[in-house]
Amino acid sequence: MDDCRPAVWRQLLRRDGATLSEADVAAAVPHAGAVAELRKARAAPPDAAQLAVTAECVQRLREAADGGDRDLDKGALAGVAIRTVCTDASKFAAWSKDGKPRGGAEWLLPSAGAAGAGAEGARVLFLHGGAYQYYSPSEVYRPLSTRLAAACGLPVLSIDYRLAPEHAFPGAMEDAVAALRWIWENGPDGPAPARRVLVCGDSAGGGLALGAIMAALAADGSARLPSAVATFSAYTDLTMSLPTYTSRAWDADTQAGDLIFSDGDPAAEIVACQQDAAKYYGGADPSDPRISPVFAPAAALAALPPLLMVVGDAEVMLADTVEFAARAVEAGAVHVAVRIWPKMWHVFPMYAEACGQGHELQAAHDAMGEVGRFLRDHA
Repeated sequence: MDDCRPAVWRQLLRRDGATLSEADVAAAVPHAGAVAELRKARAAPPDAAQLAVTAECVQRLREAADGGDRDLDKGALAGVAIRTVCTDASKFAAWSKDGKPRGGAEWLLPSAGAAGAGAEGARVLFLHGGAYQYYSPSEVYRPLSTRLAAACGLPVLSIDYRLAPEHAFPGAMEDAVAALRWIWENGPDGPAPARRVLVCGDSAGGGLALGAIMAALAADGSARLPSAVATFSAYTDLTMSLPTYTSRAWDADTQAGDLIFSDGDPAAEIVACQQDAAKYYGGADPSDPRISPVFAPAAALAALPPLLMVVGDAEVMLADTVEFAARAVEAGAVHVAVRIWPKMWHVFPMYAEACGQGHELQAAHDAMGEVGRFLRDHA
């Protein structure tokens, strides 16, 4: 892919050069007039207290060495109701794991006074992350999904899609497409057509959100797409061919780089990630746009609805977001926004509780607030 990537993006993806200015964008893509929003997050510099909070998070995450699991947020947000949807009602695929029935979904319902609550007929489909192999709406993800519902003030449907290795591609994809179709016609109180449907996903869920659009377009060019999409640290390239797997590798000397997925040996880590990804795509081609949306054809990218992509500057998947956004803009997509958050790691909005410090991680709060506003604006 290096031959296809604009030189400016290669420069931006250096460890010390992730400066995504509007001038850089203008030099990188032919549609500069359409991408004023494609720029680095302009958050105020963190104060000394937040720098200390961030440094402590880095230390705790490195010490745990468990992919970030121990330090994830623990509490669902108070004031957001949770309503279970069984497979009999949704007709989503029923499946099981470790002898437990799976395949249901749950609505996350913000209070009636939440900002955005007046957007009648608008709802959000949320697709959780976990490398297509782990987690569920109720396991690990309620802190994030309830915060998302509160931030946008809209009902959020979180689905329990099929997981690998028991269910390889296209299981999760079929479930996401089915959920997108279902949520257009069904709300928290039963059958009711939606006026707007927004989609949000993190990590593999972000890739799944974009892949579901590619699947819908490939099956039917007139398919009903979501009204807008937001992603956190989207996993868009399961071939691991993008350069930040190397440029964001953990550097113990500088204490910089990906503190969750890297120990400083990028060659070995890329191979391990490729082997892990193969548990999901099985015998399929990992460059299939439904699996790795970064390889989507220009016509499909041009058809994307408004898109906001949030990512951390310190993560190996940084390029999964930047490259996808750059290609979408080059293809003619006119509503693409990227927010790169300095010093932040993979899906950092899942660490709003600052890794158990009893403080708030301001970047997580601000990023979720921006996603909430984006979804409200398109509701």
